[in-house]
Amino acid sequence: MNLIRGSLEHRGGTSVYRTEHGAVFAVPGNLFQLADSQETLHLVLRPESVQLDPRGSPREGGIRTRGRILQAIYSGSVTSYELEVDGGLRLRAEEQNTLGTSRHREGDEVEVYVDPAAISGALGD
Repeated sequence: MNLIRGSLEHRGGTSVYRTEHGAVFAVPGNLFQLADSQETLHLVLRPESVQLDPRGSPREGGIRTRGRILQAIYSGSVTSYELEVDGGLRLRAEEQNTLGTSRHREGDEVEVYVDPAAISGALGD
């Protein structure tokens, strides 16, 4: 599980999420019902929901950023990746190995996307 600590910020009519590492993401509007800009909000992302170099058109409100693969662990039908995204934030992603091999290797630069439906929030302290 990826637990990201940060807070909501309102900037010129839009709201964004700033991690404690300094990365800034757009997040779904439903998360703003949980907290206002004065409260800490933790984002919760399942590793299998973190997409690397996604195919198709990403939906609005999802997290989009760039990252680098730090570690790839091949486990038969699944590869687990540890990656570092903009701002120094580390995430774990998992992908099915549909071709019997990993799609990415350590050091690869990737686009990272999390669909808005896969982003959960929890109030923090």
